Amino acid sequence: MNDETVEILKTFQDYSDTFKHKKARALLPFYGYPALMVDRDEKPKVLSNPIIAAIGLWLAIKKLKKQDYDYSKLHTLEAKQVRQNLAIVSGVATRHQENDDEFDKFGFTYTLRKFPKGWKIIAGVLHNPNEFFSHKKI
Repeated sequence: MNDETVEILKTFQDYSDTFKHKKARALLPFYGYPALMVDRDEKPKVLSNPIIAAIGLWLAIKKLKKQDYDYSKLHTLEAKQVRQNLAIVSGVATRHQENDDEFDKFGFTYTLRKFPKGWKIIAGVLHNPNEFFSHKKI
């Protein structure tokens, strides 16, 4: 298996940088459809196609704008390629307002799949920033 961790991390960093522009349509190329997104306090959302994804992302961005969201900052970002065409990216991010005040901190775990046009998000979960997988034997 070719290690594509650098490319996977770059893809996710590009996604995060694009999110800062608050344009739902600009985020669509980062997803492989269908995709599943799970927020910390809401039910799972299936992004079955780009039209449904655009609506869902637009609603999420609208909600963030009401909180004076300006940008997100990644504090940790890790990737593990688990198969030739499958990877997991996780980390911690904060959301900030225009005056740089932090108003939210969260953990995230995303699954990316390699498509002919590169790595795409197929699942994402936002969670408490302190809750990550631990290695426990069963």
